[in-house]
Amino acid sequence: MGDLSWDDLNKTSDILEMLGYLGQAVAKIHCVSDDDSDHTLVPFSIEEAIHESLRGREEKFVEAMASFGAAYGEVVRDDYRLFIDAFRNHQFPGL
Repeated sequence: MGDLSWDDLNKTSDILEMLGYLGQAVAKIHCVSDDDSDHTLVPFSIEEAIHESLRGREEKFVEAMASFGAAYGEVVRDDYRLFIDAFRNHQFPGL
């Protein structure tokens, strides 16, 4: 399993090109059937592919998700703090 390197994405044209590829990947994932869909339309189960990909690495996946959730929670709390500070200090014109 690979990871994207964002270090070289500095130009708008490169970012837009990457967004196009990411959009195609998301669309592809959404067109693949899940276990509850009609398998005659798309004979592939995304749930089975995910389970197979994670087999034997479940603990590492859970740790990664917990770490992401904790870090994201910190970002959200900081964003909220910044919003409240700006609001209380009348930094939003027209409010």
